[in-house]
Amino acid sequence: MLTSERQHPFYRPRWRRLLIVAVIGLWFLFEAAVSGDATRVATGDSELDLHAADMTFHPPHPPDVVVYPTSTAEVAEILRIASETRTPVTPFGVGSSLEGH
Repeated sequence: MLTSERQHPFYRPRWRRLLIVAVIGLWFLFEAAVSGDATRVATGDSELDLHAADMTFHPPHPPDVVVYPTSTAEVAEILRIASETRTPVTPFGVGSSLEGH
């Protein structure tokens, strides 16, 4: 008996496959924006989970990519890429101030 495509363990809906391709493309663009340093572009679950939740009542929502720029020029380039690709950006500092000081 053949299993249907949707029952296959590696099945992903078309929109999900397109999203994965888009995230991979963004990863390469962001890597170039941070001087080609792949260690400053993160897509691992543990890294994404660190940026998914805060101390508010909002449900956690992990990002697709986390980028660690080290200069104003890198930030500008990352934001230019995000603007051109219509990718939402959530800035994150050091994450140590619940009150927003």
